[in-house]
Amino acid sequence: MDNNTDPVYSRNVIEFVAVANEFCKYTEHASELKGDELLKILQRILPLMYLKASLLPQLNHYFEDGNEKFATESDWIRIHDSLKEKFGTANDYLEVFDEKRNTSDWFIARRQKEFRGDGE
Repeated sequence: MDNNTDPVYSRNVIEFVAVANEFCKYTEHASELKGDELLKILQRILPLMYLKASLLPQLNHYFEDGNEKFATESDWIRIHDSLKEKFGTANDYLEVFDEKRNTSDWFIARRQKEFRGDGE
């Protein structure tokens, strides 16, 4: 297949790979950066990576099993522990479980109220 027409070499794919590479670079070397510096970087990279991923073209699957995974469990644990150490308790969040919020009908009705201006 000619590289000019191959969607893998399209601008959107190349830009996504570049942003994903930067994300990987910073997370792999998180221990070398200050916490607030790393947080500022990730706050910029993650939304950009999400945007670039949303622009990726739809491709047909060549293999039923999917792509190979190259990150090992030990790599994942090392990065996870490094980020956990870097951010400490700043990574904690409160989980609230409300049964009525688990239904999509409740969420849609709530958003419609907010849109009309008669929400909380």
